[in-house]
Amino acid sequence: MADSKNNSVVKHNMLNYQEKVLKSIEKQLDSKLFRAEIENQIKKTVDFRSSEKPQNEISLFNKKKNEIRMSEDIIKKHCREHKLYETPSLNDVLYLHYKGYSFIENLENYTGLKCLWLENNCIQAIKNLDNQIQLRCLFLHHNLIKKIENLEHLKKLDTLNISYNLISKIENLGSLNNLNSLNVSHNYLQNAEDIEHVRVLDSVSILDISYNRIDDLQVIS
Repeated sequence: MADSKNNSVVKHNMLNYQEKVLKSIEKQLDSKLFRAEIENQIKKTVDFRSSEKPQNEISLFNKKKNEIRMSEDIIKKHCREHKLYETPSLNDVLYLHYKGYSFIENLENYTGLKCLWLENNCIQAIKNLDNQIQLRCLFLHHNLIKKIENLEHLKKLDTLNISYNLISKIENLGSLNNLNSLNVSHNYLQNAEDIEHVRVLDSVSILDISYNRIDDLQVIS
């Protein structure tokens, strides 16, 4: 009788142990399956997001050419950030500095601009400012500009800062009769011929050509 009772107890304990083991295994399996399902969902989400790049991101960065572009949407975004008008023509100032832009573009509708900040970018040429005839101040310092050009129509321009560029000659400013301040410092001017154009700029009262490569004594005289 005692042996039978002991066997019954052992059997009962074994069943309890097996039940606990099975529950533990089921719990682990459920956990693994749940984790696998979560990881699968995350992967699907990542794949979906990477396959659908936003349009404004495409227009902002051209990976192939390593260029950051000035798209219409991005300009409007900057306007919102600086609490400017979303209607382009209502803005008289525009801040597009420290963005890394390679080109001046998509400013056709910003016809009321009086001050335009474009410094500290990667701009290589002055262009596409045909509709900004109201400009008084233009800041283009710290860029990659090689030539002063396409500014003849800016008759009201008072201040032009093109310091810290790659300019080797002052030119194409003779029609700017209201130009008062001209900063061409930290460029590549070398001799008297490079700054000869200054003689016809009668309205300029503030001229900065410091920190260039001028070593010609004729410049001083």
